[in-house]
Amino acid sequence: RTAPSDPPASVKEVMFITSITSAAEMKKPASKRTSRNQTFALNLDEPWDTMKAQMLVKISDALNPGLLSYEDYEISWFIPRVLPKPGLSLLNEKDFDVLVKRAANLKGNDPTINVTIIQKENHELKENEAVIELTVNEKAKKREAAAILPGNQNKIVNIQSLCEHWICKKSDAACPSTHCYVDSSTDEHLPLNAERFDCWASAMLKDDGTATLEKPPHHKLFDVRKISPVLQRRKDSQNTQVPSPSAPVFNFTIGNEVLDIFRPQLPAVAAAPAVSSTSHSSDSACTTLLHPSRAQGRDIPLDKFCTEYDLGNNILTKFTENAYKGARFLRFVTIAELKEMGFQLGEIAALRDAIERWSVPRV
Repeated sequence: RTAPSDPPASVKEVMFITSITSAAEMKKPASKRTSRNQTFALNLDEPWDTMKAQMLVKISDALNPGLLSYEDYEISWFIPRVLPKPGLSLLNEKDFDVLVKRAANLKGNDPTINVTIIQKENHELKENEAVIELTVNEKAKKREAAAILPGNQNKIVNIQSLCEHWICKKSDAACPSTHCYVDSSTDEHLPLNAERFDCWASAMLKDDGTATLEKPPHHKLFDVRKISPVLQRRKDSQNTQVPSPSAPVFNFTIGNEVLDIFRPQLPAVAAAPAVSSTSHSSDSACTTLLHPSRAQGRDIPLDKFCTEYDLGNNILTKFTENAYKGARFLRFVTIAELKEMGFQLGEIAALRDAIERWSVPRV
């Protein structure tokens, strides 16, 4: 019994170490979660409301939630080497009474109790996360927009304008390209590929008049004189077919009675039989694969055409290398162009035979 003169025994004080984890962190793998640690001391004779108030203060400091409510958290406690994890819950006054009784039996000068606080995923938290995600997405879009420099943006606009302006109006048989620059002085078509579009659009950025929507830059890519041998051969052939100016022609009208004086009387000769169209189609003097007396047959891909008429892979490969795609294009090919593309004499003969069987007589 304590002597009346002695001071009363002091109430036991316990150190609480809190580990506070947000709902967002709980979604991460356990090895990547980050918790906030807070500490506070409390005498065991304090009421439950004081204990709850202390924990709410620590939660507010660690997470700063929009609405602070004790029911939004899962709280438990444990004592190292005495009461192992996961320990016991600390949700109400009854749970707190159990904690006080166990803490009163702790020995040592600095008794310590660990408290684990985990935020629940409630409706308000989901709304906050949705707002955060929306903000992050908007920032990402702004970064992507900023990544396109003004010069690059203007270049993209120039390329789009060039594509819309220089659409080739020729048929696929006459020009295989979708976009072409047409030289106004020569009417020559220059196919516009990605490299030429990029060069032209970049030159337009200088805005010095050397390159405009109507005029390409002074660059080797736009030298219309550098065309393929086949196209050059066709151009030369077309030029030779243009009739040259002839000498003046004078027309005289002479009656039949005058002509009869000089016309000898000859016996009637039977009319010569008409030459069939097939004989014309095999005329060796014809300069084109398709004879003028014949019309093109059904349009099929070149690979199917070569297979159907047993022409072999070598012939198909040479046509493919020169950008021929369909059988209908063969009506424009000349014998000279075949030789220019490297066709052997036997291959040319096989092609003429195939074209004769594929084509149909003109009506």
